[in-house]
Amino acid sequence: MAPMVLKGIPAAPGTAIGKARIRLSETGVSSGVRVASPEAELARFEAAVERARTELREIVDRVASRAGEKEADIFRSQLLMLDDPLLAGAIKAAILKDACPAEDAVDRVARDLAERFRALDDQRFQERAVDVGDVGQRLARNLSGAPELRPVGAGILFASSLTPSEVSLLESAEVDGIVTEQGGATGHAAILARALNIAAVMGLKDVLTRVREGDSVIVDGTRGEVILHPDQTARESYRARGSQERAARGQFAGLRDLPATTLDGFRIEMAANIAGPAGVGAALAVGAEAVGVVRTEFLFLDRQTMPSEDEQIEVYREMASGMAPRKVVIRTLDAGGDKNLPYCRLPREENPALGLRGIRLCLERDEIFLTQLRALSRAAAFGNLAIMLPMVSDLSEVRRTREHLSRAGAEAVSLGIMIETPAAAIMAEDFAREVDFLSIGTNDLTQYVLAVDRLNEHVAALYQPFHPAVLRLMRGVSDAGGRCGKLVGVCGEMAADPLAAPLFVGMGMGELSMDPQSIPAIKSVIRRLRKSEAARLTAVLLALDSAGEIVARLGQYMDDLTHTHNPE
Repeated sequence: MAPMVLKGIPAAPGTAIGKARIRLSETGVSSGVRVASPEAELARFEAAVERARTELREIVDRVASRAGEKEADIFRSQLLMLDDPLLAGAIKAAILKDACPAEDAVDRVARDLAERFRALDDQRFQERAVDVGDVGQRLARNLSGAPELRPVGAGILFASSLTPSEVSLLESAEVDGIVTEQGGATGHAAILARALNIAAVMGLKDVLTRVREGDSVIVDGTRGEVILHPDQTARESYRARGSQERAARGQFAGLRDLPATTLDGFRIEMAANIAGPAGVGAALAVGAEAVGVVRTEFLFLDRQTMPSEDEQIEVYREMASGMAPRKVVIRTLDAGGDKNLPYCRLPREENPALGLRGIRLCLERDEIFLTQLRALSRAAAFGNLAIMLPMVSDLSEVRRTREHLSRAGAEAVSLGIMIETPAAAIMAEDFAREVDFLSIGTNDLTQYVLAVDRLNEHVAALYQPFHPAVLRLMRGVSDAGGRCGKLVGVCGEMAADPLAAPLFVGMGMGELSMDPQSIPAIKSVIRRLRKSEAARLTAVLLALDSAGEIVARLGQYMDDLTHTHNPE
């Protein structure tokens, strides 16, 4: 057959050559029967929920260690759905009201809820629809006793769509590439494919009508192309590209024990963002020198009661001792906003992003804050542990926290704050005099400086981390920390962007903290830079007046760097 090139959406970069493995969707059909004992069906459903809870917790741990904490958050949100009245509550009501089998109730409620989310003109709800379908499939599978779906044999997996759970089960050694008819680059399945280094092309309409099981296929996830029946020339060309990609990953592996030091001797500490003990292994595996942020919300969510002091101590101790003598920065509870705690009875707010959240909530609810601080104080004996406060905007919040630390017996523990609000950034020098370190949370700082909700598709294009206003504030924070002799780091998503690395070197940042899998690539960039050049470049870029021009100049600089310096 003649080669055929199909164009889809580039969802996960990389190339793969192999045989097509086709996974046809299974469609559930309601039986329409009534059961004699709705109570027995309810018991079956609740048992399926408990199995799903156990499975999802295992997936969270596995994905956190293999892919990263941000990717694991996808499944933490699915865990919450198991107690959500919109899903689990509606299924229980359907079983009892309609006397229908649990399978029918799961199928009907999950489909209806997913359709309602898909009908909303908001990307967040589109993704929530996918997660609802994923959870529904898991519950249905547990009710039937069927095993989780896995592809048969190595090759290129073709499917109408893939849920996040299904992608999380794919090992890159078994499945070399993914092609789907639905989905796109911003979906959870694509995010996981990128984290797992599986080349993926999505949104390729009707591809299942053009490919047959066992067909020879090339997937180019970088360009969004799928080549059916490739000729010898194409196969040789893509094999060469695949070898280059594997070599690059191998070069990154060689950086594990090397510092992130520029050619002229400026060193940046490379730290990892984690959300629990499972992240420690992933951080150490890539040579992380510290843990820059532990998101402690995982301890407080997905439960009906607050975690006890002893529960918290055990988790903090495990992380502190596992990383010792390396530093572990524990961010105090950052709940509120979009992270509700069932046992807290938080008020309903019109604008939760600007409401009772972060340090504001902790200072409002002493019983939560003091319990966490006491646990951190006791766990500090097992390693190099530090405490960091989220969503700080006023010096009184630091001073009141110091009082709480004294009451909790934790005065000796190092204390830092996240710079996420414009107020904290503008007053960085005042804060630096009262705390031990500063860490810039670029996600919220960008959102608040530009007054843009990055998940709102109507204004998402205005969310620009490279906006001059954001960068100038970051530079001011770094300078303020330097004048006070305090470490300034970056812990938002921007820390993992290779394009931003020259800026952070030029600003003199002391630490970059990111998902563990991003550390090798950023370290590779830093080791090819010169601090003196980066400082001059940063000065020029911060004088520009548009994010577009800054990004273009950085892109050109990185291209020049690649061609003038040999990679590690």
